[in-house]
Amino acid sequence: MSAGALVGALLTLFGTLAGAALIAGGLDASLKVSNTEAWIVFLSCFSLGVVLLLIFGRMRHTALALGLPGGVALIMGVVAGIAALAKTLGMMPAGPTASLWVVCGLTLTAAVVLLQGAAGARSLHSAD
Repeated sequence: MSAGALVGALLTLFGTLAGAALIAGGLDASLKVSNTEAWIVFLSCFSLGVVLLLIFGRMRHTALALGLPGGVALIMGVVAGIAALAKTLGMMPAGPTASLWVVCGLTLTAAVVLLQGAAGARSLHSAD
């Protein structure tokens, strides 16, 4: 693994952890999550990390560089969506859900794009 791909993987991990903190903060208001910083880290690190993985990763690993973050984004989106819906429907203690809905929408959109790209990369690689 090149240094650039390693940095990309670490940035993607940092972004994932910040997104998980946003979800956890949305689930439990007693957690002291700094929303502004968490949003900045989540959006910038996750997106920049994926870009670095694609730039510095080897061509044969493109499907993995898209698929793994796509799978993580899918899981985060589903968890955030379920939590937001449960809070909205009164199945969980009431509280703000806007952050959960935004995380859900962003991560599910990213998941579709990344997983579709991974599928395309796999089909291109198998055609060679």
